[in-house]
Amino acid sequence: MISTLLATAFIIAADAAALNGNDPVELCKGHSVAGKADLTYKHGLYTYTFSNQKNLDLFKADPERWGVQIGGACGSMGPLSGRGDGTRFTVYDGRIWLFASLGCKASFERDPANHVDKPDVDLKPTAEEAKAAKAILDKAVEAHGGWQAISGIKSFVWETSSPYKTSDGKDAAHIRTYGMKHPGHFYSGSVWEGGGAWNWGTTSEGRAHDGRDTFNLGGQELGYLQRDLIKQPIMLLRSSRDTTFRAKPVSISSTGYNGTGDAVQVQMLGKTVTMILDPKTHRIIATISRDRASGPYTAVTRAWSNYQKISGVEVPMTITVSYKGMQTDPAPRSYSSVRINDPLDEKLFVKPAGL
Repeated sequence: MISTLLATAFIIAADAAALNGNDPVELCKGHSVAGKADLTYKHGLYTYTFSNQKNLDLFKADPERWGVQIGGACGSMGPLSGRGDGTRFTVYDGRIWLFASLGCKASFERDPANHVDKPDVDLKPTAEEAKAAKAILDKAVEAHGGWQAISGIKSFVWETSSPYKTSDGKDAAHIRTYGMKHPGHFYSGSVWEGGGAWNWGTTSEGRAHDGRDTFNLGGQELGYLQRDLIKQPIMLLRSSRDTTFRAKPVSISSTGYNGTGDAVQVQMLGKTVTMILDPKTHRIIATISRDRASGPYTAVTRAWSNYQKISGVEVPMTITVSYKGMQTDPAPRSYSSVRINDPLDEKLFVKPAGL
């Protein structure tokens, strides 16, 4: 169920009274009740007010349940996308979502269930399925350099570069950096003219800087960071012999992939990815996963090509992204850089101050 509660003109900022002073517990229950000035509590970037002590105690016991979801990021654009505007919020399924614009809010309300980020359903292969999947994955490992090279990956960092014009007409580049350190360290960051942002996390804690504030990541944002990065195919192969890795073979016809190949469904850290292997070379030629494309979550296909050998590992450098048969970009995306076990990247995975 969705109930929409539009506050008066007010933009949420750090240390401001969130939700225009409404009691968040009451909002989650579908009621608009003003909080009291002497009953406040700060969680994350926001200070909440409460109409009674019972609601304050409920909130303190589980702030991610009763507070704004995904750390206050726009519910339409998703976790770690930037903050929503406190003048625009919706209560869906008893939880509060913020939005960056009225268009974002309208998109969410048309299909709320498919805008919500969440772990995929647990993959539970039988022993026979797990054995068959391992045989397929072993071929993929050999095709990408062999287990000695794959297992030797401690850190894997890739970058993309997008040119743009600054407000004064100068040429500039938006550099995006993504990285993982095995086991269980994650990083994503962006640098642009005059600014930057980053997200750092392990399997249990995280911290971020959004260009304005630095803050700890909640469980929802941390889970998203992990799931967003672990789908990188080389790091899925690196994780394929971890005890928490799950896999089973699936028929190519069931995947929706328009082509031939061996298909195996794998899961790590709550992210399920279908990997398509070339029937001759056994290289990964496509991955399919539930992700955002243009709006709500849907099945997104990434076609991988342009392999280059880096530190003994065959790495695909070009990605073509599509969903529902439509390519999302005018041209394929390419990594501008891939680094394996580079000592200079160690700084990306160092625990930030404040945790």
